[in-house]
Amino acid sequence: AMATAVDRCHAVPTPNLKKSDIVFSGEAATQIYESLLKLTNAAMLYQKISDWKPSDPVIRKPMQGDLLNLQVLASLPGSSRNIPFDEEGRPAESRVLVKEGVVQALSGSKRFCDYIGYDAPLQILNYRADGGTMDQERILQEPCLELAEFSDFQADAAPRLALVGVELG
Repeated sequence: AMATAVDRCHAVPTPNLKKSDIVFSGEAATQIYESLLKLTNAAMLYQKISDWKPSDPVIRKPMQGDLLNLQVLASLPGSSRNIPFDEEGRPAESRVLVKEGVVQALSGSKRFCDYIGYDAPLQILNYRADGGTMDQERILQEPCLELAEFSDFQADAAPRLALVGVELG
């Protein structure tokens, strides 16, 4: 709540733009990354909600710029999810799920991994999302809108269909 109040104090009126780059930060970025993590889940693949498979690019169109990296971490400093075993009793482990925009591994329960013939089940306890060669200060020097939080964000079982509300003032 305090961070929201600080963000609102620094907010300025939105210019009348036809087109603009948007920079997602804070909770808004977290919500997007967590929706993308769901696409690596074996249950989503089994149910045909996701089509992300190891060795496939996450975006199948030519792209410019920096590519996505997602990694599951066995431990993360300060996290309450630093536990030695996951829900199914397997030791917590770190694993790269997406590297430079290409799926490297899947996550998910043993049951759904077995259904799709994937032999390395993994529950996501902690994660790290990164990519990019510019730091936040450099990014914000370019003309853009910085979105600190969504007024509404709903990603259902099909994370590719996200209903997002952004209030521009």
